[in-house]
Amino acid sequence: RLAIIFLLLSLVGAFLVGFMSFFMARNSLADSVFDRLDTAAVLKEAELRRWMGEKELDVVRMAGLPIFKENARAMTTLESGPDAVKDAYEGLSTLLAYLLKDNEDLREILLLTEKEGQIFISTENEHEGDYRINDSYYLMGLDGTYVQNVYPWPVTTLPTITISTPILSTLNERLAVLAVHLDLDRMDKILLDRAGLGVTGETYLVDSLNNFVSARRFGRENFTRGVHSQGIDAAVGGQDGRAMYLNYEGVAVLGAYRWLEDLDLVIMAEIHQSEAFYPAERLGWSIFIVSLVIAATLSLAVFFMAGRIARPILLIRDAAEKVAEGDFSTRAPVVTGDEVGSLAKSFNEMTGQLDSLYDALQTSEEHFRTIFRMSPDAIAVVRLKDESFVDINEGFSSMTGYDRDDIIGRKTWEKKVWKDRETLDRFLDQLEGTVYLDNEEIEFRRRDGSFFVGSISARKVDIAGEPHRISVIRDITELREAEQKLRRTNTLLETQMEASISGILVVDESGGMASYNKRFVDMWKIPQEALDSRQDERAIQSVLNLVAEPETFQERIRYLYDHPEKTSQDEINLVDGRIIERYSTPLYDLAEQYYGRVWYFRDISTIRRGEAALKASVREKEILLQEIHHRVKNNLQVISGLLNLQSYHIHDSRGKEIYKESQNRIITMALIHEELYQAKDLSQVEFGTYIRNLVGNLFASYIPDPERVKLEVEAEDAKMVVDTAIPCG
Repeated sequence: RLAIIFLLLSLVGAFLVGFMSFFMARNSLADSVFDRLDTAAVLKEAELRRWMGEKELDVVRMAGLPIFKENARAMTTLESGPDAVKDAYEGLSTLLAYLLKDNEDLREILLLTEKEGQIFISTENEHEGDYRINDSYYLMGLDGTYVQNVYPWPVTTLPTITISTPILSTLNERLAVLAVHLDLDRMDKILLDRAGLGVTGETYLVDSLNNFVSARRFGRENFTRGVHSQGIDAAVGGQDGRAMYLNYEGVAVLGAYRWLEDLDLVIMAEIHQSEAFYPAERLGWSIFIVSLVIAATLSLAVFFMAGRIARPILLIRDAAEKVAEGDFSTRAPVVTGDEVGSLAKSFNEMTGQLDSLYDALQTSEEHFRTIFRMSPDAIAVVRLKDESFVDINEGFSSMTGYDRDDIIGRKTWEKKVWKDRETLDRFLDQLEGTVYLDNEEIEFRRRDGSFFVGSISARKVDIAGEPHRISVIRDITELREAEQKLRRTNTLLETQMEASISGILVVDESGGMASYNKRFVDMWKIPQEALDSRQDERAIQSVLNLVAEPETFQERIRYLYDHPEKTSQDEINLVDGRIIERYSTPLYDLAEQYYGRVWYFRDISTIRRGEAALKASVREKEILLQEIHHRVKNNLQVISGLLNLQSYHIHDSRGKEIYKESQNRIITMALIHEELYQAKDLSQVEFGTYIRNLVGNLFASYIPDPERVKLEVEAEDAKMVVDTAIPCG
């Protein structure tokens, strides 16, 4: 029996030797084939790019032809007469037909108007008059030569590449846009050339949506959902590399792949492994046959030694059977000192290690079971064969309202955990073509009928030899509601900001322009490149030429940035005569952490001019009122003087008394106008001062001997308008 076992082991050894020979030769061949595939992919890419570059250069040359410029101007200029337009159209039609016939790589040549994107001439007459104002090649072709990579042509949905460029006059005036749709048959010829790739080698293109790209269509009829393989998916993900994998038909291949980012395409170069590794396979079989002959010879020698070593090996076998039954404390007896004895010792060491590992495995299982049970996220294990629940955690019960007894053994659609059957089917379709899904947002249903939004991540795993799906669901309903509220708040703030009559700029703590409104841009005439930079310093430099005192303007800004806690309000004079009021205040979050500064700018030029005009008008009226009061006082004094002169002609004491009383009344009114003339407020009289002056004047007029009578005036300062002051006086 031992000899037979040795023979079997020898067979295994022979197989391993043959396999290792095959494997080493296979690795050597793989490196060589990979290099060949890389070279093929690079050469195909270079040839594709060279071809597209030639077509791009051809289009630029077409646009530079004088006949294009002359006829395009004639057809797009309003001053051109009907005859001129007709001649230009016929000339261009003849030229375009010639160019299309001369170049088999062109599918259609067309010219579009500069402003409306209307096709005014094309080699496909039925397209004339159509509008392409929203097409990328028209929009980008207005500013320079543009290559629109492979895309579905709207007219036929065929794959196409479009090259466009502006037609400029001799004065660099844009007259029209020249666009050329390429015929991709040349691209297929480049890719289908199998030179250096053997019988099964091929190169092909795939777009970012995993569709085949050829001259005649996107995708293939037998791959309606696109093509997938390890190489294709890695390249679509933006990687370059090479690997062994199953291609889109399930055939084992060696492949090299490159992501052509600027073309939004993947170029694949593949060859079947059966062809690539055929030499290694022949070598492996040859070595395996030789090894079999050697193994048979050695087995005869082993047969004579089997009796001596069989007994201790049987003892080790008995111990191994006990270990297989779960008794890890079993040890094999060491009865010899040779290699078999060493084997017994090694076996005993192995069983000791197994005993320790089993204990550690039980502890690890308990740890993972605790983590599974205590996780706040909902975790469910589903058997894929019948789509039934195998296990759930407490988080699942808490989130959905279903207990373990309600769920375990039931189908996933029975308890209506999913919003509806269509949602479940869509999820299963997504998972079918991959191993795992991450953070898919799906609406779920609780036991009470309410819904919640969950972020689900799912992965396929094998448990006890059967495929299962482990799903982890996190309730993100509150998060999505908070995001919606935040979006509404941002929209409200942006609307308020744009509705403000002030120019507003918000700068973050690093000097970046976080936000601004249109009023700010219009007020300071900020150029677009400064806005695109999002840097406050660029915006400041762009407006210095508008400010009358740029150094002071900058110093104030630097001071506020160096002292973020300060607020500021000042006025800025511009060289065009405008006056801008500038107000700035720091921004703090709820934790009193500084995170930026807001600037408000308001054009107060009209207000300041109105204030100056108003002050001048008020001053003018004040001078006029002072002059009126002065003249009234003078006139009253003249009347008083005339009464005084007239009193010398009256000898009756009663008549003189009447004249004296009238004269004093006139003096009383004159004093009021004198007070108004001298006062700062021309509408009111300081009546206390007025009484003291008036009584002093009466005292001087009526008291012949001031030494006999003492005058005392007690009067508080009070203001009276003229209409009240005169009768009071």
